[in-house]
Amino acid sequence: MDVTSLGYQTDLALLRLSGSAIEDRGDHLVVRSAHNPGFWWGNFLLLSKPPPSTEAPRWLDAFQQAFGGAEHVALGFDCVDGSVADLAGFAAAGLTVEASIVMTARSVHAPPHLNT
Repeated sequence: MDVTSLGYQTDLALLRLSGSAIEDRGDHLVVRSAHNPGFWWGNFLLLSKPPPSTEAPRWLDAFQQAFGGAEHVALGFDCVDGSVADLAGFAAAGLTVEASIVMTARSVHAPPHLNT
């Protein structure tokens, strides 16, 4: 799966550096941090896009299959637009649905002096 969100690209790069395993299953990634099983955003499924509301049970089952002993459910959706309304099926299933905004810079410049 090609991840398009710069936020998730950054998160995944940092997770890899910290020893997390990322398994590509085509339409989603399984991100596993065996060294920290209670870390929600180190143990989650990243879906390529928000699925139709009717598919929420399928993805909850997929999470349970991947993380059977987890005390949490964490699903991410690789999209750069949309709204929490697109995830109504997950809200109806009892999950808390949140949206995050990621800031990016088109260019950067060196600071006038380094803080040491």
